[in-house]
Amino acid sequence: MLKTNTEMKNELIEQDENTPCLLKSFKGHKDKITQVIFNPNLKQVVSASTDGMIMTWSLRPNSRPQKFLGHKGAVYDVAISPTGTHLASASKDSTVRLWNNNAEAFSYILKGHSAPVKSIQFNCDGSLLLSASDDKTVKIWQVADKKFSSTLKGHTNWVRKAQFSFDSRLIASASDDKTVKLWDVNQNASLIHSFNDHTGMVSDVKFHPDGTCLASCGSDKKIKIFDVRSHRLLQHYDAHNDLINSIAFHPSGQYLLSTSNDGNLKIWDLRKGHILYTLIGHEGATSSGTFSQAGDFFVTGGKDAVIQVWKSGLNPLQTEILYGLQGKVTTEVFVTDKEKFDKIPTEDKTKENNSRLGNKKRTQTYSPSKSIAAQKREQALAAQLKPQPEISKAQTYNSLKPEVKETLHKIVSEIELVNQTLMLLTQRIALSEDKMFEVLNYIKDNDLSFKPQFIEPVTTIHPNDVQPSPGQKLNYSSDRNGTTKNYQYEDLNSVSKNLNQITSNIQNMNLNLDQMANQQIRIAEGLQQNVGGEDFFRSTNVFASSNMLNDYQ
Repeated sequence: MLKTNTEMKNELIEQDENTPCLLKSFKGHKDKITQVIFNPNLKQVVSASTDGMIMTWSLRPNSRPQKFLGHKGAVYDVAISPTGTHLASASKDSTVRLWNNNAEAFSYILKGHSAPVKSIQFNCDGSLLLSASDDKTVKIWQVADKKFSSTLKGHTNWVRKAQFSFDSRLIASASDDKTVKLWDVNQNASLIHSFNDHTGMVSDVKFHPDGTCLASCGSDKKIKIFDVRSHRLLQHYDAHNDLINSIAFHPSGQYLLSTSNDGNLKIWDLRKGHILYTLIGHEGATSSGTFSQAGDFFVTGGKDAVIQVWKSGLNPLQTEILYGLQGKVTTEVFVTDKEKFDKIPTEDKTKENNSRLGNKKRTQTYSPSKSIAAQKREQALAAQLKPQPEISKAQTYNSLKPEVKETLHKIVSEIELVNQTLMLLTQRIALSEDKMFEVLNYIKDNDLSFKPQFIEPVTTIHPNDVQPSPGQKLNYSSDRNGTTKNYQYEDLNSVSKNLNQITSNIQNMNLNLDQMANQQIRIAEGLQQNVGGEDFFRSTNVFASSNMLNDYQ
């Protein structure tokens, strides 16, 4: 059944409600945005920049941002307390500053690091501060006393990020030494485990909202998710084409937002294990992204010194409201989830790709002009959407690099060697089987001619062969020349009689065994002729032998 235009329009509007869209952009910084976050009350956005300033942006219409000046170098990170009344900042000037988030903007300086401070964060109740620095250490500070508490040592290079777990029991740190380290706060900040899966410097680390996992990213362009309890790697994403600057979990724990130097914002579906959306809004690298407390919105910053507020469209029901942000701004949204991609109502496939993958809504709020980089991205997208001509295998092989070709040749030669080895093993197994069958046939043919050989019995016993045992007396007499003439052994006659009786019994047994052997041969020959079963012959032969022996006994 064909859908009417009205139904298609309604379905498209519903689809737009569940798709990320840009709501507003802020300009005011003079250099790269290093961090941007929401105030918990959703009335303010806080940003830090390499221009040395911290700025708070009110979301009310026609309001001006407030600047926090005091650092003598670039500000690499900023955090806000759970109540929203205090800010904390980390700077290149090796200091941490604690600010009052009001018009007065008073700050208190915390000194303890000996190198630029790259990361700062409050714990869940705002009583502790966590900082990470290029001096290879992570430090914990008491907010109320504004004093240093403890130091975490273990990294061998710059520490770029440190993060409290949501219950403040654990700390995760990311470093240029290619490791992510997990620390126990309650056990004197002792090291629990080091994750060594990254092949480059690790730029960011975040705990999952339920506290069971943590995610990390870095210069190897990968996102990795680890289990905190078993320390196993759970998921691995080849996420971006350049350095990944930051990651952020959605409060539901089902999605992940990533920013990168390749200029893209990406949202990942962690349940399905693949990318959900690719967003293009900034000109150049994107450096920071953070969700609101309920996850209905997220805010991003980039190298273009622009701050952008987005509606996420990831929650089934929206529970948060940003006053003063109602319009939608021009942006590019790539719907990369196949299920949602197939639901888009279109007239033809080309329109589907162009209209949905580059869906644009124009408002009077803000409309950024397209730069050369944006035009190049559009041209690259259009080239990807065009059907590509089929390429033969020969052309594909010739286009490979010489190193790849050499590696392929080595792999093929190794496979041929394995095949030859398997052929030789097969031949040897066949020869062994032939020899085994020959031996079995020989045994089968010669089994019937087997006869037991019996030792001839002793018929006489000479007295010279009898030696007295210990305790027995041997009486003898000699002639005049000293030659022994007679032997007298006690009970010799009775012993001789017994031995002669045993000898006669053995002779009778030999005769009976000869008869038994002949009878076995006759029985076996008869069974082979009539029945033809060797197994039956053997069992019958055994039972017949045992019965005869029983009769004899």
